[in-house]
Amino acid sequence: GDGISSLARQLQQEQATFSDVSVLGTFLDNHDQTRFLLTQSDHTLYKNGLTCTLLLPGVPIVYYGTEQAMAGGESDDDKRQPLWLHGGYDTSGDLYTFMSHLVAGRKKMLELGQADEFKGLGADDGNRGFGFRRGL
Repeated sequence: GDGISSLARQLQQEQATFSDVSVLGTFLDNHDQTRFLLTQSDHTLYKNGLTCTLLLPGVPIVYYGTEQAMAGGESDDDKRQPLWLHGGYDTSGDLYTFMSHLVAGRKKMLELGQADEFKGLGADDGNRGFGFRRGL
């Protein structure tokens, strides 16, 4: 299914397949795909995806404009809009602030050496919840 348990299964499969999952790239959107917010306007869901991007194992790749809530469009030009056409760069916006906290948390996790171990704690499709632990 497409529930949250499919994410847990995918992570288990990656850990079983790759000797070092920390070198795999993780992303929510990029220049070759329609931006997440164009097809799904739920900012809570977007924040959950960004949390996974930054805190699950792998190298987080955050496409420019993500922190500015850029939705873009279907065409290649619309997917790659310059920030100055989107209203500039707002460092007080909700997503910018959220991302700042996530990045700070990731940096702290790395500083403490807590990033090496990952354990999925469970997935609940009914409640749309997924728990995991990084570190000891």
